[in-house]
Amino acid sequence: YLATLGAQASRVSELSPAAGSDALLRNTLLTLYALWWGLLGFALLLVAAIVARLLVRRRLSDEVAFFALWLVPATLVYVAIHIGDPGYLMSVLPGLYVACAALLAPVARTAPRAVPMFAAMLVALNVAVFVATDTPLSSTAIARHDQSLHERVTFVRDRFAASSSVVIAQSEYLTARYYLPEYRVLFFGDRPEVLSRSGREVRVAAPTAVVIFIFAPLGSELATTLGLPDDGAPVRSGQLGTGDTLVAYDLESH
Repeated sequence: YLATLGAQASRVSELSPAAGSDALLRNTLLTLYALWWGLLGFALLLVAAIVARLLVRRRLSDEVAFFALWLVPATLVYVAIHIGDPGYLMSVLPGLYVACAALLAPVARTAPRAVPMFAAMLVALNVAVFVATDTPLSSTAIARHDQSLHERVTFVRDRFAASSSVVIAQSEYLTARYYLPEYRVLFFGDRPEVLSRSGREVRVAAPTAVVIFIFAPLGSELATTLGLPDDGAPVRSGQLGTGDTLVAYDLESH
């Protein structure tokens, strides 16, 4: 575990506040962004409950140490070291919801009808945002992502033979493997020692066709590096020329 943790830390070191630049601000904003979408109206309820308890008792509760040990370490890692995706906050969101319930317990005893009604309103708000808006975590966004995925998978299968093509990907490496199991899918980037102990280097040469299965803007940067044209297709693709070699990694080698 320590060896893997150290390797992962070395891979993201340039993205941490220790590397300088605006990493601390970026991490903080992304953490707040993830918490906002993870809690929505419950964020306001949580803050209000904390303020109310402080005003009444001058301290949070006897369970404060329990919730601090649950929530603070992970949050400090995300802010002070690295947070790569809003989904990381799933490690603390359950604790925040439980903390919200604990803070509201005294209110529920004194006003048993008010809390369920207010909670129901917040649930309705969350459902409405998910169903009726075009926010990043809405049903519309999920449908748009699924449609894009379907278009890319269909395009690859219609245009490229599995026997003479290789699909390369970075952040969507596993997605490509799941949805294009008949193709050879390789990880493209720095040696991914953290991702797989069994990974091995693969050199792809002409006349293999190369297909990039990845979202922009990283996809555009990757395609530019490989010299693949942008013809408006759902995925970028090209043919390796004579003498050209592409170095990628097979993370599922046997």
